[in-house]
Amino acid sequence: MSNKSSSQAPQSGPTMHKIFYIEDLVYLIVQKLSVTSRPRFAYFSETPSYDHLHWLAPDVKDDVRNLGQVGRVFREPCLNALWCHQEGLSKLFYMISAVESVPREGPREVGFPSNVWTLKRPLRAEDIATISFYSTRIQEMDLQDRLMIHPWKQPAFDVSLPLGTILFPQLRHLLWVCNGAVNWNLEFVLNSTGDGLKEVTGEASYNFNPKAMAMMEERRHDLSHIRLLQDWTEDDTRNDMIKFFRDILPDANNLRDLFLDFTYEHYLNMWDAIPLFPLLSRLSFCCLTARPSAPLSNQTLTSLTIYIRDAQFFRRALKNVAFTSLREFELTSGVLAGFSAEVFRLLLRSIITACTDSPLTSLLVRTYDNHDINPLAPIPEDPDTSDENILGLDDLRPLMKKYPTLEVLHLGVGLPWALHDDAIREVVSVWGRGIRSLRLDPNGGWSTTKCATFAGLEHIAMHCPRLTTLGLYFVGSPPASICSATVHIDAGKRSTGPYRNEALRDLYVGCSPLDPFAVNDMAMYLSMRFPNLETIKPAERMRTQLDPPELLTNNGDRRRVGQTVKRLTGPFQRWEMVEDIVPMVGLARKQERLALI
Repeated sequence: MSNKSSSQAPQSGPTMHKIFYIEDLVYLIVQKLSVTSRPRFAYFSETPSYDHLHWLAPDVKDDVRNLGQVGRVFREPCLNALWCHQEGLSKLFYMISAVESVPREGPREVGFPSNVWTLKRPLRAEDIATISFYSTRIQEMDLQDRLMIHPWKQPAFDVSLPLGTILFPQLRHLLWVCNGAVNWNLEFVLNSTGDGLKEVTGEASYNFNPKAMAMMEERRHDLSHIRLLQDWTEDDTRNDMIKFFRDILPDANNLRDLFLDFTYEHYLNMWDAIPLFPLLSRLSFCCLTARPSAPLSNQTLTSLTIYIRDAQFFRRALKNVAFTSLREFELTSGVLAGFSAEVFRLLLRSIITACTDSPLTSLLVRTYDNHDINPLAPIPEDPDTSDENILGLDDLRPLMKKYPTLEVLHLGVGLPWALHDDAIREVVSVWGRGIRSLRLDPNGGWSTTKCATFAGLEHIAMHCPRLTTLGLYFVGSPPASICSATVHIDAGKRSTGPYRNEALRDLYVGCSPLDPFAVNDMAMYLSMRFPNLETIKPAERMRTQLDPPELLTNNGDRRRVGQTVKRLTGPFQRWEMVEDIVPMVGLARKQERLALI
């Protein structure tokens, strides 16, 4: 097996197998192990900015280090993998013994270490070679306060580099926030970065980060990904920010991804700016008071995320918009005064009209007054006692008819619903074979008489083979026939037990009831139907719902009472217990299956 660079790979003949070089193999291994979600303490929320970064969890780094010690041929590729994504400069300066750890001043913040890194000596000429050995491997730099070097802890040291020194020739993605420590680290990186920087994520401010804003101006024709966070503009730099959004940003004609996570409408009407970006594929912005000043038809956008406050206003804005290539649409609504089932129904129709020619495969509609997002949100109306308009199958049918190949549907609007098992079967008959994630407003207000039961849940298990995430309110007791860990093996060594859905990993149960003494049965049932289930998420509002005293007795058995009071205090805690039991039951089943075989 060769260790040549993949760029020198020979052309294979039509009958030859592909030759994998060591670097290719290590890359594939790291890709498999890498965690593409945001780091644990990241400032940045869950957005597409992090979905393609190569951040590695600590245990994965250990695995890569161990792989690098297997042989010399693995050393360089593993070093590249370990240094690809860096959080701050502290590790880099640690390699030349130029930093030390000192106590953090002021109150300790949750999620931040008690110590910070600070410079203890100036840079020397001989340091450049050592730094370059590692820095030339860095492709992603994440500058946040947690791992920054704090230069003000000691007298200022000279860390200037010889003119033209490039320490980060491969840096392609740079992330930053606004504070003093980050500013020093950010300037050091920007002063020694090559021409490969194409993606930036940071807080927009000519006050705090003038160097970063100047960099975006200078590189605007090269940038393919921009995400702007909080706007820290003050009066003395407001004109600079206006110029940036009026002249600089619209001139970024190679932009593929643009995420505006703050309200920038006072600088830019994003609807009118969309045609200025001929290659734009993914867009996220806030739509509060702006609407298209002329009819808009777009053929390039494939992913769109919009934050709104007024659903009725947004519906009017969509009347002049048509998307022909959209595959992913996410809509999040904030202030929900007047948001009702009827408004939601009309909103869905407006989305379908605007995307009528799009091959939509993913639709997410959620509100901040939904308990999925805001635990303090008002409790949804009970459809069994409320006169309010109730959502049901008729509201899903237009989506089912227009987008039969939908793969992701997340509805989290906290509204009253009635969807019985027959409705679930109809939904599954359209989307079942291809659906990967289905969340039908599990934290909404659900009818207890017209809702899914275990029959509906079993139908989903049998007919949705790709489903990894399910959000559904359901009632009833687990069928006694499969509330057992026993697995029957026939003469052909095949399992003859109930159907198993191997794909499901996450189950959102909302406020689905769970009898205090049915915890084990529920765990047995779920582990049988969904053997790879990892998480079970009840509605957050149930956390403080405690069982009445009479539910904490069991035929006068005082010992059982004591255990129940200690471990099961309400429905939320019961579902947590089910989540703990499911993997243990699954392991027992696997061991039993192996023993029988």
